[in-house]
Amino acid sequence: MPHTHDDVGWLKTVDEYLSGSNQASQHAEVNLVLSTVIPELIKNPSRKFTYVEMKFFTMWYKTQSEETKAQVKQLIQEGRFEFVNGGWSMHDEANTHYEDMINNMMVGHEFLMKEFGVKPRMGWHVDPFGHSSANARLFADMGFDAWMFARLDYQDKEQRLQDKSMNFIWRPFSKHFGDEKEIFTGIMRDHYCWIQGFWYDERFDGDDPFVDNEDLETFNADYKTQLLINYIHEMADTYRGNHMFMPFGCDFTFANARMNFDFMDKMIKYFNAHNNQNITLMYSTPGEYIDSLKSDVQNISWPVNYDDMFPYADNPQDYWTGYFTSRQASKR
Repeated sequence: MPHTHDDVGWLKTVDEYLSGSNQASQHAEVNLVLSTVIPELIKNPSRKFTYVEMKFFTMWYKTQSEETKAQVKQLIQEGRFEFVNGGWSMHDEANTHYEDMINNMMVGHEFLMKEFGVKPRMGWHVDPFGHSSANARLFADMGFDAWMFARLDYQDKEQRLQDKSMNFIWRPFSKHFGDEKEIFTGIMRDHYCWIQGFWYDERFDGDDPFVDNEDLETFNADYKTQLLINYIHEMADTYRGNHMFMPFGCDFTFANARMNFDFMDKMIKYFNAHNNQNITLMYSTPGEYIDSLKSDVQNISWPVNYDDMFPYADNPQDYWTGYFTSRQASKR
């Protein structure tokens, strides 16, 4: 699932992130992400991409030519450029008042409906630090088919991997609503970035590309194919059903979309031709993944979650409780 996560303000201002300015603070340029992804999608009808943050998208979109805007609309209609969440930003769930959560989503959704006639089907909260029943309730009321996130407490994650309960039905405030308010929820196994061995992007000094030319000394397609096979089997041991979700991307990635898509094209083609595991790789989106799970002929039984997911800790030493409100002066 090719995607980018573009914080609406973090180490730089929003304007700096869009334009690429202040590279000393962080190498990131959202303008290039969107400007290179769209033509690369047009080149190959099998390619797909997922985008989230409407603040950045609206700033980019209003400066584009009518030709580019028409291409974006075409890709949206074809289901190859999918908006998920669609809020102005990806709001926090621990400190934000519910009215601000609603307004954040409303502003982004109003733009998408007015400009493209679409409403996002998927919630997407890959980076908030902990998850609240209030947010699950609001996303259910907003009509999302499901939502996905990446961060949960390390102990909760360990147990869910054992129980195969990384995907579940969330029924927030069930004492009041019973099963009237519920939403399908998916948790990513290893955060929202590439899996180990496949970090290949101009932003990172990461892993080697997927090299399928056997005439080169750098040929590594067999090795990387085996890495993928091993990882997929690990996922199959911890998730229900036969559809596995692997995010490809990370923070502010795909500024060189040709580099990313060429990598994935080669990987998908070689893997599908050379693995003997009855496994198929394909480009997909969060919506397609959830549709596959829900329509699966396996008739999967999903566990149910009722409470919130606070406090959140990465490990025994790293609790995020109060990270916004404590010691403001020392944190600046």
